[in-house]
Amino acid sequence: MASDRSVSVPYEGPELRSRTRYHRRVRVWDGAGRASRWGEVRWWETTLLQAGWR
Repeated sequence: MASDRSVSVPYEGPELRSRTRYHRRVRVWDGAGRASRWGEVRWWETTLLQAGWR
């Protein structure tokens, strides 16, 4: 995703599912258009989303 932000970048991918582990890695480009190396793969998990409560 293209953004001029380096933190708190909103997620714009497919809808996230409850109780699911996701993986992501990132890279950035500088003002001259040079790409960084890819970062390490990191993960996070979603909790029970609102629709999952009964």
